[in-house]
Amino acid sequence: MERLESYFFNYHVAQILDEASKIYSIGKYWKVKELINYSPFRGTLSELVRVGEFYPSPKDIAVAINVSISAYCNEECTDKDNIIDLAFHISQELKSRFISDQLLKTVFEDLNKDLDKLITDGKRSDINMLFSNKKELFTSYYSTFSKPEFSYSIKIWHQSQESSFIQWEEEDAITVNLNPIRIREGFFQVGFDYFCISSQSRLQRATRYKGFEFFDGDSVGDVIWAL
Repeated sequence: MERLESYFFNYHVAQILDEASKIYSIGKYWKVKELINYSPFRGTLSELVRVGEFYPSPKDIAVAINVSISAYCNEECTDKDNIIDLAFHISQELKSRFISDQLLKTVFEDLNKDLDKLITDGKRSDINMLFSNKKELFTSYYSTFSKPEFSYSIKIWHQSQESSFIQWEEEDAITVNLNPIRIREGFFQVGFDYFCISSQSRLQRATRYKGFEFFDGDSVGDVIWAL
């Protein structure tokens, strides 16, 4: 699976971003080609080549790009319309490649995934609405991690609509159920705070290892968040 993900990102996703970078500019300080290095973007697209029922839509990809470059608090430096256009483009290109690349197509079938569930359209107005409301944006992003069949859960605190700092208010918190040993890349982000309801502990350090992230993980892996 690691080799497959490497092939998927380094060949297909990288090519799509490289081509798109000639047309789309998503912000003053961020380049389209660099999205492949951002964990929210990588984590969202990785679901396409993993077991599971989550099929990233253009909305999910747009939200992941927004979170990747913190567009929600850098509106003057980012291009919302281009982010949305790019998300639709990536979605359509990826589906074309899953159809035309026999290896990807075979793997998709082996994972019991259905190409018909890979949606490439959607309402632009819905994405614009998410981009204008931080709570809705973050709720949409973290909902893609949800594993409701598990009892383990983490509460996430985020900044409010009016501020660029975290609000520790219950109404500003999001709770997500997860598989603790398979938390997808992109869950732990700088600018957010985390509390494990299952262990009743506040996050001290998050680590990443082989595409998965861990709440107060051990010494294995890279430290990606620290108190």
